[in-house]
Amino acid sequence: MSYRQLSRFRFALACVACVAFAQSAAGPASVAAPWRQVTLQGAFSGGRTFPILENGYLVAHRRQIARDTNSAVFLTSLTGQAVSFPVSLPGATTVRVEHASVTPQGHVLLAGAYVTSDNNADELAQAPLDAVNFIAELDMTGKLLSVRNLGNFTPSRVCASQDGSWWALGEVWPDELNGQTGYATLRQYGPDGTLKGSYLPRSALSQKSLNLHEHLAGSQYALLRCGTSSIAAYIGSGVPGGNFVFAEVNAAGGNSQIVSVGKTAGSKFPGIITGMALLSPHVVYATFSKGGLYQLILGQSNTGTWTPVPSSAAASASAQKAPISFVLGRDQNSLVHLIGTVSSAPTAATTVYWTAVN
Repeated sequence: MSYRQLSRFRFALACVACVAFAQSAAGPASVAAPWRQVTLQGAFSGGRTFPILENGYLVAHRRQIARDTNSAVFLTSLTGQAVSFPVSLPGATTVRVEHASVTPQGHVLLAGAYVTSDNNADELAQAPLDAVNFIAELDMTGKLLSVRNLGNFTPSRVCASQDGSWWALGEVWPDELNGQTGYATLRQYGPDGTLKGSYLPRSALSQKSLNLHEHLAGSQYALLRCGTSSIAAYIGSGVPGGNFVFAEVNAAGGNSQIVSVGKTAGSKFPGIITGMALLSPHVVYATFSKGGLYQLILGQSNTGTWTPVPSSAAASASAQKAPISFVLGRDQNSLVHLIGTVSSAPTAATTVYWTAVN
């Protein structure tokens, strides 16, 4: 789709009053002691991205994939079953995978860009103007089911909703380089690649230059989660006093809300965000690098605050010694997460915990 065609798409920023955050007036919920734990082998190994939990699987991937890369995507079920497979896209010499996800139907989505000439490989970690921007769908054996060319939109995060739609958060590099902010950063696609909806206009983000490449100098922190009936995106600078934006879209009606997220409750900066889970519509939790669990609480005039979630009496003693860290996602109505700190070189076996929030 051309930029002119995209401009004709009406931004679906329906009345912000149509979406209200649950539990905002009552304050944050409380967290109990973990009710389940499982030790997983190899899910947090080095040489790949830090895994996230989507639809029953921890999924991780190599960032840059050459034609001779043997294992590029790594899946570990919550019962400990592991599988990995290579990725080969037609005509691609080098693929940069920005993000991977698992659909409710049990397929793998990959989002990113690829080049058809080795001479352009270095461009993928910058502004991939000459690259093919794509979302690919694969089965659990690595068989390529489809690959969709997204034109000039580079998808940096991807997830799938229950109705089969693909949701992508990303940027249009030609517009970014020209200082244009008239495009949508959050988009809904049908499985056939048809653009179904456009949300979160670039003009709603204050960043002078938007760069969602993960873990590169000058890039912003960004997360995207598909819940049972809504989709949540979070973009922020990751530094004290930086600007953060949270957006949530109702999957069925398309109503959306954009919230400016300020400082966390309390005087201490909790660090950079390490994980986020959308438990149900408007109920969002996150962890930060200094530990502890936070809930997004709505304030006045479409503002929000990450507020510490207190522990129940049964959980307080253990939480003081090893707080909840690294929310990986949700499993039914529970948060799935780690406890304590994670070393820069993950061990072969890592314990994952389930915690209910009341």
